[in-house]
Amino acid sequence: GIWLNRAEHYITSDNTVNGEPIYHFYKVQAYEEEPVIVENLVLTKPNVINIAKMTIWDSRYIIVRNCTLKYSEKGVYMSSSKFCTVSNISMSRVDGGIHIYDSEENEINSNEIKADKNGGLYLYNSKENEISSNNIKAEKGYGIYMDANCEDNNLKTNTVKSEIDNYYGLYIENARNWISQDNIVNGEQIYHFYKADGSVTPIILENLVLTKPRVSNLGKVVIADSQFITVRNCTLKNSGSGVRVSSGNGITITNNDLSTDDFLELYNTYGIYADGFKYGEITNNSACNNQYGISMLNMDRSTISKNKLNANKKNGLYLKDSTYGEITGNEISSNKGNGFYFYTTSGGTSNKNTVENNTLSSNGKGIYIYVYQGNSNENRITNNSINSNEGIGIHIHVKSDNYDVSSSFNENQIEGNTINSNKGTGIYAKIYKYERGSSNFNKNRMNDNEIKMNTGQGIYLYAEGVDRRPTTNCNENRIEGNEIESNTGNGILIYGYEHGYSDPRGCYQNSNKIRSNTINSNTGNGIKIYGSGDKSYCKYNKVEENTISQNKVGTHLGDKCSSNKIFHNNFINNTEKQAKDDKSNLWDEGAETGGNYWADHECTGNPSNGSQPYKIDADSIDHYPFQSESGWITDLTPPASITNLQSTIGQTWINWTWTNPADADFSHVTVYLDGTWRTNTSAPYYNSYGLTPDTWYEIGTHTVDTSGNINTTWVNETAETLPPTGKPTISISTDKTSYKAGDTMTVNIGFKNPTATSVDSYFVWYFGLPDYGYWTPIMTTQLTLPPNFDQSYDIPIPVGNWGSAGFNATWRVGLLETTPPYKTISEDTADWKYTGEGETAPETPSVLPKEIAKEIKKTVERAELPGEKV
Repeated sequence: GIWLNRAEHYITSDNTVNGEPIYHFYKVQAYEEEPVIVENLVLTKPNVINIAKMTIWDSRYIIVRNCTLKYSEKGVYMSSSKFCTVSNISMSRVDGGIHIYDSEENEINSNEIKADKNGGLYLYNSKENEISSNNIKAEKGYGIYMDANCEDNNLKTNTVKSEIDNYYGLYIENARNWISQDNIVNGEQIYHFYKADGSVTPIILENLVLTKPRVSNLGKVVIADSQFITVRNCTLKNSGSGVRVSSGNGITITNNDLSTDDFLELYNTYGIYADGFKYGEITNNSACNNQYGISMLNMDRSTISKNKLNANKKNGLYLKDSTYGEITGNEISSNKGNGFYFYTTSGGTSNKNTVENNTLSSNGKGIYIYVYQGNSNENRITNNSINSNEGIGIHIHVKSDNYDVSSSFNENQIEGNTINSNKGTGIYAKIYKYERGSSNFNKNRMNDNEIKMNTGQGIYLYAEGVDRRPTTNCNENRIEGNEIESNTGNGILIYGYEHGYSDPRGCYQNSNKIRSNTINSNTGNGIKIYGSGDKSYCKYNKVEENTISQNKVGTHLGDKCSSNKIFHNNFINNTEKQAKDDKSNLWDEGAETGGNYWADHECTGNPSNGSQPYKIDADSIDHYPFQSESGWITDLTPPASITNLQSTIGQTWINWTWTNPADADFSHVTVYLDGTWRTNTSAPYYNSYGLTPDTWYEIGTHTVDTSGNINTTWVNETAETLPPTGKPTISISTDKTSYKAGDTMTVNIGFKNPTATSVDSYFVWYFGLPDYGYWTPIMTTQLTLPPNFDQSYDIPIPVGNWGSAGFNATWRVGLLETTPPYKTISEDTADWKYTGEGETAPETPSVLPKEIAKEIKKTVERAELPGEKV
């Protein structure tokens, strides 16, 4: 009857269209004391007006209640309105139920909505509305939809169902809305926390099983602008995310199953998605068969450890602009995208992260680091297993393509990794700059990696400058101690390509050090350094103390290479040529230091005296070659050990410090943790992150000098990480370590409960004689530890005449959980000795242990402990 392209028209209810009055409120400004009330209407005629049966536009205090609305594009259409109420409306055979635009502080409650095409309840750019007790069924479309500009709306006690598989029951683009747990969507409860604070009363979600598909696009558990919330031991599947965090502080996500069932095809699904994640922990979760395993944006000082991120359709782990992150011990395999994708945005930073002890296999690429016009510096990528991926092992792309904008990847460590059998280069860094500005790859360390059997180069550093006045820098990097073998390209390739057409600043590959590598049996050259373009520079690089064997050409320097030094290398049985020099570089360090060992050359002396030079070509000569392989090594004395080894501990980290030896030729300390090599460092410290709370760890060290001599004497120290936050602890000690008959022993038992809630536990106290294998409980009782409790108790125990023979004894105390299987929360021991008059630990004690225990029990039964007198 009426078709409107816009609703800004005055249409009064005395218009009758197709036998039905029109209810169209435009600029109706009523008051709280005198609202406009429309009630008890039955509007069911078809084809009356295209917009809605009930339209409220730019109006105040309109109340619509107890009506039946059918056959329209929408049941209720509201825009630019405040303080209106829509309640107890029955809507069916409408394309869309209630659609609200640009409106605030309205109430939509107790409605029955059945929408055919365009969803049940939609909000756009609307705030602080109350949506409660509605029953919504969407045959097609979302049950409830709120766009990204909707904030602080309050959803409670709604029941929502979407009938079509392609649509979520609840689709919310902005998590900053109040959504209570009494909402039921597609038969499942909603867990949505907004501005929740668990710092006083802990908020813990555990043992939930939420597996119904397409409940919420945001996730099964949503946390926004909240802190100190724990999600643990849950099964959270088949929705937008298992857990989604929008700005969270101190969030813990542990031991959850966050996967998608195989039979579902869901898009943009995440095991965990977080934007703004600070001081949090993500541990021991399984996030498999999603689109993305874990995606973290703007992460700060948080830990991602021991998760399984497998068989996701895109990336296993994605980080954007992260600082001080600890990525440790994760299993990341068979993801179709990258195993780990680390992205730094324009103007962003990704600094001081640790990526350690992860397994990345059978992914697209193992690790992909993309720095686009940002800075990614001082990160550590160490001790990872990066094998059998479908692409590059570690791919670093440093790019800037805007005028006067720079990008950097500097002072990072890529050390101790196993990078084998990937269908691409082992380590590939591309440094690209378009137009004025610079892209930088400087002072990085690629040390002690095993890089074997990759389809491509072993290590490839490629710098490219394009267009007007670009600068690319690949300078002062160290490639040391690597095993680079059996790759199908070059062992190490450094290449600069400058093709700027207007005053290019240059493409620099200068002052890099390639040292102490084993480069063997690669299909291409062992080492190749070259450049293209008028302002491509390869200068002042050092190639020293490498063993280069059975490659095509041992070392090839291109015509842009000058003033490079190549000395103290072993060139052995390279198939085409031991070395090629297209310009003129330095192949020895003079008569005293000498040049290189050449397996196809005979000379006398280490080094030889200059009368038997090795000619690479007419103007490239090693004047002082060595007679013997590694003949320059004359120092066989290892350095002294480190001293003053000590530790500082946290819940998930230990910082060890020491004093390095004073030897002039000291090179580095080799660090082991629990017997596994971790790193080589010349610094007097080692920080280990991503550890398990309340666990002992042992550091072991050897020192190494510049000649490669190793001091095989171990210097070790053990340290225990702190217990997890919120875990009660118990301690026991004695005032002395030795007692005789007639003494009074003072036993101190300490109880701590750092949490904000009371904790029930069983307290057990054992008396033991370890030399006789004897243990007996002397106290077992249930205790209640009050919140924030920290108190100790002195219990005096008279030492009786327990025989003429002494013995060794131990107190053992523990706190146990109160439900089966009664897991230990905390325990401690204290050793002491009864001297007697005879020898310690005779074949049998002169007084029966049970008699001693019986006497002690009588004393401790009078002790008063927290929560109960026992």
